This record gives sequence, structure tokens and C-alpha cells, in this order.
Amino acid sequence: MVKIEANTDRSFLINGIPYQKGQYEISPLSDETQIKIVRVGSDTVVTKAPLTDWVDAGDSPFADFAAFVLYTEPFFFRSVAGGGGGSVNSVIGDGVSGTATDVVLTFPTANEVPNDSLIPGATTALALNELGVGVSDNATDITTLQNNNTGVNTGDETTLSIQTKRPLKTVNSQSLEGVGNVVISGPALTKISSYSSAVINNFNSNALTNVPNMQLTIASNGNYSFVSTINCNNDNDEEVEVTLAITPISSRNITLIDGTIQALTAGVQFSFVKQLQFDTQKKKQDQTLQRDFIIDGLLVGDEIDVQLNTRGDNVDIDNRWLTGFSVS
Repeated sequence: MVKIEANTDRSFLINGIPYQKGQYEISPLSDETQIKIVRVGSDTVVTKAPLTDWVDAGDSPFADFAAFVLYTEPFFFRSVAGGGGGSVNSVIGDGVSGTATDVVLTFPTANEVPNDSLIPGATTALALNELGVGVSDNATDITTLQNNNTGVNTGDETTLSIQTKRPLKTVNSQSLEGVGNVVISGPALTKISSYSSAVINNFNSNALTNVPNMQLTIASNGNYSFVSTINCNNDNDEEVEVTLAITPISSRNITLIDGTIQALTAGVQFSFVKQLQFDTQKKKQDQTLQRDFIIDGLLVGDEIDVQLNTRGDNVDIDNRWLTGFSVS
């Protein structure tokens, strides 16, 4: 006979030998006529015997396998065959009721849960017994842990110190401090232009002379690049000179293309002979005189003219362009 009986809260007896609860399990044969007790997770057999040889604490045999499982349920936390399972030795707590073998758990309703406890970072007071800790279980250390579970702003950062850590402080030369929107714009292009298709026959000069309908008035201060184009028809073999001239709005000094300084007088025209271009007119052929010019430091109101010197030859001219560009 194999006798199995209760011993302590943590052990049971088989033939008077104690075994720790939870370390062993029931492993019956498929027909449940043979029962063996094995160590959990291994094939180590503690004892094995026919069901009819097993008796309880009162030396009474078990009517069937189900009766054996029901009796030994407190000894084993689980059963390989699916019977038995764990045991409950006591039922305690505000939300627990029922019996040791029929436990009833009661959970709080939504209205019973403090709203603050559902907010991340909120502080909720917990009694030690709610943490499952007795007063004797290092209660002082737990209280200290609760008190220290709050982060504290040391105030070591100031507006100035934060500014020094920002890699980007301005955009388009505008400070970002206190600005919600910074407008970012690209370079502004200023363009001024004149055009005429009227034909001028027999244009003749022995000095640099303004060409009609090829004058511009500066509308924005800046450095300018000019392009002039003149269609010419000349019956003689002679060179024609072309350049620009400025009639300044104010007296001032400007720097010429070769780096020299030129004094300008308000209202007095000055010709840029250092940017003079020579073009040879071929007999009985139309030609296009085109020239690029650079003039820096122009002011609003300055007048720019294209000038020609035909050296005494008659020249027919038409389709005249003058365009200036400035980027700021």
C-alpha cells in the first residue's frame, strides 16, 4: 500500500516521507489504473503503484482516479493529466471572498477608482498594506522610496544659458528669439529696360553722342550690369565706337572698371570711355553692335545713355535695346 497524506503548509507525506508542495506532479497512465508521482519537469519517479494500492490518511482506498485527484489537490499545483491543479490554503483581502477551493475576486468599478491614479505622473497615496508589505518588512525604507519617487527641477537653466546651447539663433539675419514666423526670401532682381524699333537714317557724329530712345533711369540703388544692342547698316568702311554715359543725380565718387576713382558732378554727364568698344563696319552689310557694361554704385534717379561715335560716317540704326540688371 502507498499512503499519501497532508503534513504541513509546505509539504505532504508519501509513506511518511515529506515532499515539498509544488515540486511534484501526478502522472497517471492513459487508462488511469496506474499512478506515479514524478518531479516537475523531469522523468524522475518518486513512487509508482496501481490506483487500488493508494490509500489516504485514514488508510481508505480511493474509489476512482477522480477521487484521488480531489483528495491530493492541495499537494500538487498542477497535474500532467489535466486534473487536480493548484491549491488555495487561505482567502484574504478586501477584494477576495468565497472559499479556499472556490475563490471569488471582486474588482473596483470605474467610479471607485480615484481619477488622479489614472493620470500619468499623478501622485497617489498607498498604504503599506495595499502594497502587500507589513509594518515589520522594512517599512521605513519603503516610505523613503515613496518620498524620493519625485523628480525635482533644479532651476540650473536660464534664458541666457539655453541661448548659448542653441546652434541656430538667426535666420536671414533675423533673430529667432520670440519670433513665431521668419520670412525667408531669396535675392531681389531689379530689371530696367528700353527698346525702340524706329529707324534712324544717316546717324552721323564725330564724338560720343547719345542714341535716341536708349536711355534708362535707375529705379533701385545698386551695382548694375547692362547689355546694349544696336542694329546698324553702314555703306562705308569705318569704325564705330559705342559706350555708356551717366548723368548722376548727386555729386559723388565712383570706382571705374580699372579701379580708379572718378568724381561725378550732379547733372553733368560722364562717359565711360574705359569700357569703349570699337566695331568695324563692313561695306554694305548690316551689323549688330552688342556690348556688356558694368557700373557700380548707381543711385535712384541716375540716368544711363548709350553713346555712339560714327567718326563722320552716316549709319542707319534700328531695333535698339538697353537692359540693366541689379541683384540685392
